[in-house]
Amino acid sequence: MEAPARTGVEVETGFPGGNARLCEREDGRVRLAPETRDSTREWFYWNAAITATTAGERLIEFGDREVVGPLGPAVCAGEEWSWLGPEARVDASAFRYDFDAGERVRFAFAPPYQRADFERWYDAHASNGRLHRETLTTSECGRSVPLVRIGSGRATSS
Repeated sequence: MEAPARTGVEVETGFPGGNARLCEREDGRVRLAPETRDSTREWFYWNAAITATTAGERLIEFGDREVVGPLGPAVCAGEEWSWLGPEARVDASAFRYDFDAGERVRFAFAPPYQRADFERWYDAHASNGRLHRETLTTSECGRSVPLVRIGSGRATSS
């Protein structure tokens, strides 16, 4: 987690799906960039949590990268994701958000869908006899990748 500077914000990306690099922050402005990590090309996807230590509006910008869609960024202050809205969008590379003191908000290019989201969905529907969970493969890091087959399993091709 990056310590707050004069902007009164902390930027965090150390969670599943977190992906952003803090470039600069000063006077109510935070400049981020998508973190390319394993790619040699520019990347559009970003996902960061921002905690405001002081209340006030902040400009979150991405330099010359067009990574803010027409509905603004996806936003989450709990479990549910939604679009921040076009009124928060400055242009394709920036948006504004008015923080409460101590408020932690996750922002992303689009609502992320992580393994925990899948597990919540599956747990809620596991009793459905038409859902059959299997393992599709094992990832390079040794995690199983789930596969869900839907149906009775008796279908035939013609």
